[in-house]
Amino acid sequence: MLVSVLVRPRSASLIKNMARWISQGGPAIQILEVRDSGEQKTMEMTTQGFLSRLPKQLPLRDLRMLLRVSRSPTTSSSRKPTLLPRPASECYILDIEHIRLLCYSDRCIILDPGRVALQAFLTQLSHDIEVHGESEAKTTGNGIIKSFYQNVIPPSTDFEHIVLEAALSNIVNKFNRHLEIIKPPLDGLLLEIAQDPATYNLRRLLAFRKSLSEFEASVTNVMKEVEQLLKNDEDLAQLYLTSPEREMTDHVEIELLLEAYYADFEEIVAEIKTVKDTIEDTNQFISAHLDSVRNKMLRMSLVMELGALALGSGAVVGGIFGMNLATGLEEHPHAFLVTLGGMGLVMTGIFAGFSMNYRKLKVDTSSAHSFKALKNFFTYVDDLEHIVKKKRLNENEFKEALNQLTGLKVSNEESRFIFRMLDANRDGVINTEDELNIKRKVD
Repeated sequence: MLVSVLVRPRSASLIKNMARWISQGGPAIQILEVRDSGEQKTMEMTTQGFLSRLPKQLPLRDLRMLLRVSRSPTTSSSRKPTLLPRPASECYILDIEHIRLLCYSDRCIILDPGRVALQAFLTQLSHDIEVHGESEAKTTGNGIIKSFYQNVIPPSTDFEHIVLEAALSNIVNKFNRHLEIIKPPLDGLLLEIAQDPATYNLRRLLAFRKSLSEFEASVTNVMKEVEQLLKNDEDLAQLYLTSPEREMTDHVEIELLLEAYYADFEEIVAEIKTVKDTIEDTNQFISAHLDSVRNKMLRMSLVMELGALALGSGAVVGGIFGMNLATGLEEHPHAFLVTLGGMGLVMTGIFAGFSMNYRKLKVDTSSAHSFKALKNFFTYVDDLEHIVKKKRLNENEFKEALNQLTGLKVSNEESRFIFRMLDANRDGVINTEDELNIKRKVD
């Protein structure tokens, strides 16, 4: 099947490579096709088979975005979110967080449906289609239009809007759950830092701040994508696939839908900023505390130096008067060697002690592995619900889940530290429902 598209000179090579890849069949693609009747069908096919399945042709650049090889959870948040209407192809493309789909007026094609992270979205989508499919059904569920606007305007029953609302609702829930899970560990970390503002705790706090900044960037990018749609009447009108003949300014329902979720994203960003402010307040407290300690140490050092000066003056006088006194060691045959050896051992011990402390300090401030482990954990902590299958986890089981989540071999020290942050009741076991907020059926 040939795909026609306008070719820019700078993208000619990219399109040529893509066309060659398509002609060769490409890797196997797994899709889930959801019909407006609620019927679902999972299929695995080649790239050419996928193209032949589409009602209308898509531009090659859109195909390249859709047919990317499946990514791991630790890379899904690094790409730019996309919500693009494609009126020429009579569809829109949604690629945000863990959801990647192509929606038409009568069907929705979801890529990589086997991923565990998608199951909550698929369940919610099936429920919403069933609710809207009933003639006199009450508007229930988590949908924003269903919850807030049912007294203002009838909820949209267009299939493409049901899919869009289910996707945005699932993404908002994912962001909210991320905040729910990271708050208890943050409280534990801040408490431990207040009690012991040591370097290793400050490094952990830095990892937390870095992951929190990345999470804020992910939410902000999704919010900006929704904001761009709200500013463009043409794009809003093109999201009506069931009735594309409506006027360009007639898009009240979809505008209300996007505005409601935009407000949700704003609220999440505001909550993230509140958490960051809490961290900043702790940093300021630690800085003031360390400044106070440093001043005390300077004063103590000054007192010690004055004392050493006074003792040195007395030692000089004592040395002058005492150097002619006989001690009985002057005639000893081994006194010089013993004294010299003892002085050498003392100096060697002092040097070795300072060297060990220096190396320990150097390792403590340059260890990047533990920083990366903590950063990855706090960034993707909400993916624990897709990894953890048990209701109660001991420390060893938690370490295995932590290694799988971060993609690293986490040390026992860092694993034990994160375990203690999550184990709120200090019983040596993590309850996934109470302490990880995983509200689902577990073994």
